[in-house]
Amino acid sequence: MCEFREKRLNPGHEREYLSCLRALQAEGICVDIPGEWLERSSCPLDVVIAPPPVSMVFDWPSGNGAGYAVSLRLLSRGRCMIDDCAITVSWGDHIVIQSLDDHKSRCEFGKVVVPPESVLNHRIENRLRFPRAGHLVEGVILARGASRIPEQYTGGMSVPFTLTLYDQYGDEITEQGHLSVGERARKRTTTIEKPREDLYGNPITDIGGELPTRISPGFQPGSSTRSARGKGSSVR
Repeated sequence: MCEFREKRLNPGHEREYLSCLRALQAEGICVDIPGEWLERSSCPLDVVIAPPPVSMVFDWPSGNGAGYAVSLRLLSRGRCMIDDCAITVSWGDHIVIQSLDDHKSRCEFGKVVVPPESVLNHRIENRLRFPRAGHLVEGVILARGASRIPEQYTGGMSVPFTLTLYDQYGDEITEQGHLSVGERARKRTTTIEKPREDLYGNPITDIGGELPTRISPGFQPGSSTRSARGKGSSVR
């Protein structure tokens, strides 16, 4: 006995066909759209990102890259699962959520200390589940990027970013937010003293902020000067 199984379209093709069917409906053509397509096409989550200074970006203590702490609230509209997430800022998109030990009494992440039960990283890695509509999840996503925060962003500034969550079908759930820039590390400055003598051992004096004037033996500014055209001739 032959058994036939219906082959499910991948999420990309499903969205493409759904868009075509909706376009036909808009033209007045009667078409049947599978109910599961409509269910999957609607955003399954309401995402609320905590504003600065709760959500923040900061220089990584070692000086390599930056750390990100994004606090958020997720409320499901129906059954769904979150498999992965991504954070994007204007200076880089290679930002990866970190695998952290959730068995410690507290989670230290760079300059941030978070209660382990608030960290969502391990829950997302193990597929964060929303079993029903109205299921609420609150917590913090901790991530690290390879690029340093550009120097023009000073401590306390607010910078825009994009959070993208991926559900079990590979569909994107995108939300815009802002991050507070943490206190920036001060650059060390080295003061180099200006030499008081030139290469010939003659003293150097600064006059009125102009270029250093070389004082030669037998010559003083304002005194009579002998012409370079010959001895005995005077300068008029």
